[in-house]
Amino acid sequence: ALGDPHDLEIGCTIVREGNQVFEGSTSSSRMARRCADLADWLQRHDVVPDMTAVLTGTGIVPPPDFTLKEGDMVTISVRGIGVLENDVIVV
Repeated sequence: ALGDPHDLEIGCTIVREGNQVFEGSTSSSRMARRCADLADWLQRHDVVPDMTAVLTGTGIVPPPDFTLKEGDMVTISVRGIGVLENDVIVV
């Protein structure tokens, strides 16, 4: 249903105290490895359960002087897949 997995728009926003402090985007076309290669390596020596997710990272990186703070909301969206939101906490 997604079409070409190497042509997906990926976005990242970071909101702090109601204000957007970072926004970035990229495309899955910029991934270093193709999906078939990742799947091949994953399944080469192990049985992979149904519904396994492979997390590749987004390739979107804030500037070096940027630091997340407790309470920040990080949102990653992938067109055709969905949205992941995480509140930043101190551990």
